[in-house]
Amino acid sequence: MKTQLQSSFDELLKIIDRKGFKSEKTAFVQLDNDLLRQREEHTRVLESKMKSAKEMMAECAELTKEQGKMIDRIDSEIDVTKETSEKAKNEMEKAKRGQKRKKVACLFTVFLALLVFIGVIVIAFVLGNI
Repeated sequence: MKTQLQSSFDELLKIIDRKGFKSEKTAFVQLDNDLLRQREEHTRVLESKMKSAKEMMAECAELTKEQGKMIDRIDSEIDVTKETSEKAKNEMEKAKRGQKRKKVACLFTVFLALLVFIGVIVIAFVLGNI
């Protein structure tokens, strides 16, 4: 692989042969001008790439900022959901206890009614035999 210096020297020899310069000084001036043009072009390309990279970094920063806001909202919604779930769990436990009490009260009432009914039957039977 040729180095930059070898390439430049080979190019200088081609320029001298092609253009038929009368002196090496003129050829070196021409080579310097060509190298300067190439350098300027590379600089413009590099500047363009750096500008693109800067724009991409700015877009990434904006996206990161927006995503951070969305993550904060998600965290907030998770907290609210957790609190709501805890409240719902407590309400369900209260309802379960209430239903259990009502069930016991209903069974007690049925048992009491059954005792009264049996009592009435026993009294009617005893009174009917006397």
